[in-house]
Amino acid sequence: MPPGSRNNWPPRQAVFRTTGTLTEGSVQVEGAYDYAGQNSERVLQLAALNAALQTGLANPLDAALLQTHAPDLTGARKLGEIPFDFVRKRLSVIVQDATGAHLITKGAFDRVLEVCSQTTDGARLGPQEIATLRRRYQEWSSQGIRVIAVAVRAIDTLPTYKRDDERDMTFTGFVTSAKGPLFRWADTNLTGRIR
Repeated sequence: MPPGSRNNWPPRQAVFRTTGTLTEGSVQVEGAYDYAGQNSERVLQLAALNAALQTGLANPLDAALLQTHAPDLTGARKLGEIPFDFVRKRLSVIVQDATGAHLITKGAFDRVLEVCSQTTDGARLGPQEIATLRRRYQEWSSQGIRVIAVAVRAIDTLPTYKRDDERDMTFTGFVTSAKGPLFRWADTNLTGRIR
């Protein structure tokens, strides 16, 4: 190519066609559901209580939970916390109120499920029940929806709490979330000139 000849070429036109969604960084809570997939205020309350009392690193999901539901901490006393780590992928807080002391756990679906032994109606979590929960989780995940699980159990008042206390829990349900849409476009032609 002779020097300086590039800028003398006639301009050409390029057309790009695309469809999709741009998202912003904020997380939005899509819903809270019990183990049967029904809307559940109780699951949202437990998840928000966990988010309000945990003292680990701030994260967008906890902020979204607290924006969706501000828990009433009147009469609630935090007894302890089992922090999140990347092996367990869950976090627990121990709270005492008028009904007694409870360990409330939220985190990655499989990691919460593995410490649960029953559902809120007292049914044992056998292979069939676990398969149903996992199928529900996979359906949401396949749509790009983030899913965490929530579990709870009554617990004695103890001087300290350990990871081993996360056992024999009741699987209460799911919290689903997604990044908020910034805008959507469809069949958009983007035309530009290149030289």
